[in-house]
Amino acid sequence: MKSVYQAGATILLVLLQGSFLPVFLPRLPVNAALVFLVLISFTAGRNKLLGFALLAGLVQDVLYGEITGMFMLMYFVSAVALWELKTNLLVERVYMCGLRLAVATLVQDLTATFIFYMNGMDSGQLLATLQFNAGINLLANLGLLLIVLALFRVRGKASMAAVLGENV
Repeated sequence: MKSVYQAGATILLVLLQGSFLPVFLPRLPVNAALVFLVLISFTAGRNKLLGFALLAGLVQDVLYGEITGMFMLMYFVSAVALWELKTNLLVERVYMCGLRLAVATLVQDLTATFIFYMNGMDSGQLLATLQFNAGINLLANLGLLLIVLALFRVRGKASMAAVLGENV
């Protein structure tokens, strides 16, 4: 039953980031679904994480009318990168969460840049786009992660530990 709730939350977050969040934060491309995938990557198995990534990408492709599956590919590649970072390189789980989000965001931006390159975008324009998008996406996603983790911290140490899969 937990998986059904997580799948519903994934769909809801993709719908929110595609419809309501651009109205409230027009300049920041906040990727709430990616932040959610990073948070569940601590407790979910590989198949579950990859399935949620494909689901998020599929919903976003349908929402934006993208018939090539660009978002599905971006989320899948990011989830694979998240799974490869399953070992805890850092002792503190909050820092590990930030590192995973930074890697997933950069992998998504590199995947999008590769797709734009394959579609024939000029290389000079491509590098400027990558540099700008990587910076703004990373800033927006890390800001959202800090807000989410602060909310879990306000709810209590046990709540935050449960999200990050720690023993209290």
